[in-house]
Amino acid sequence: MKIRLDENNYIVAFAIVGDVENSIEADLSVEDFDNLPCFLYKFENGILTLDEEKKKQWEEEQNEPEPEPSGNDYVTYDELAKAIKEGVNSYGI
Repeated sequence: MKIRLDENNYIVAFAIVGDVENSIEADLSVEDFDNLPCFLYKFENGILTLDEEKKKQWEEEQNEPEPEPSGNDYVTYDELAKAIKEGVNSYGI
């Protein structure tokens, strides 16, 4: 596996096939991440370590409800249909 580390040796990207820019080779597999995001792990001296504090913070963020849209933060079906008919690829552009 190819991994890219940040300045604190946390994994910020990985590739099983191919390459990642500015990466190093590591003897790891996807299973080593235990179905968690790679950015929760440090890789130092060939050892992968889960940052428990970072994991706890990430889990708390996952449990936070999505904020409700306020004002005009959403597009109605009719507005979207009209934009498509006019040939606009994205709303508001």
